[in-house]
Amino acid sequence: MNKKLDIRSIKAKETHGVRHPILRAGRPLSSCVFDGDESATTLHIGAFYGDKLVGVLSAYEKKHISLKQKNSYQVRGVAVLEDFQNHGIGKKLMAHIEHTIPHNSMIWLNARERAANFYRQLNYKQYGDMFMIEPIGWHYCMYKTISHAS
Repeated sequence: MNKKLDIRSIKAKETHGVRHPILRAGRPLSSCVFDGDESATTLHIGAFYGDKLVGVLSAYEKKHISLKQKNSYQVRGVAVLEDFQNHGIGKKLMAHIEHTIPHNSMIWLNARERAANFYRQLNYKQYGDMFMIEPIGWHYCMYKTISHAS
């Protein structure tokens, strides 16, 4: 990877080309459309390697049912194309969204069991026990309060 990675805002539909093979393989492309994708407050972030979109993340202004925080965002659809995994792209996407959302906001997400350690390494805390999201698999709710340095 000798080209520069560029992270920038993208449209909801652009996320599908990465969401589908990584998060929804074998399911219809329509399964890549998430509730809230077209909301004016939803943020979609793409990681580009050259001209190729290789990673995506979406953040929805949404309160968690139990975690009480005035400003909260649910991160969903974090995915990096297989050939580009293990190069820090997911970490860069998460850092970008953490710097983009307002000061003193909380990010929460439902991490797949196999991705939980990735989020723990980024200082996300687990809330509650592991739970099943059919037909995807076991998940952990994880969260982090974001405080920007002034």
